[in-house]
Amino acid sequence: MRILVVDDSEERGQAVKEALDGTDCIVVGQVHSSAALRDVLKRQDVDVVIASMSSPDRDTLESFRSSADENPRAVVMFVDEDGADMASEAVRAGVSAYIVDGFSSKRVRSVLEVAILRFQEFQRLKGELEKSKAALADRKLIDRAKGILMEQRGLSEPDAYALLRKTAMAQNQKIVDVARSVLSVTELLRT
Repeated sequence: MRILVVDDSEERGQAVKEALDGTDCIVVGQVHSSAALRDVLKRQDVDVVIASMSSPDRDTLESFRSSADENPRAVVMFVDEDGADMASEAVRAGVSAYIVDGFSSKRVRSVLEVAILRFQEFQRLKGELEKSKAALADRKLIDRAKGILMEQRGLSEPDAYALLRKTAMAQNQKIVDVARSVLSVTELLRT
């Protein structure tokens, strides 16, 4: 696992690196400022980011947020002090684990494991949600195409669906693609 350490303190960053000795983790670099974080996250291929800081700042969280949109990865954040609403801001920015009371080398491995599992579960759920949204959108297209066929050809709903299905099989296409074609042709004829 490739790890990027984010810490403005060289000493704390070194402690994080030492805590990861003997694991299958490779620390690929350390970022000392939130200003450089966004660029490093774009250039570096990392699996996990471990941030250890006194208090999270909005620039760091924004870097995590934009990075999560482009290239999601597990983020573990150790903070010395918790500001108002910072934990919820961190989670919305894509932080997988938010640990208050600072960095502890004894906890790094277990926190890292839990954060990775949580991140993977979140990605799985996100994938399922996207599939469900796509399936619902496809279903709406098919229903609209069925409605057009029912109106134009005087078919019942089962017969309209059967026609879409038969056409899809004959053309070696998905039903939703045939439905899109029906909608496109209908739109073309209405103009």
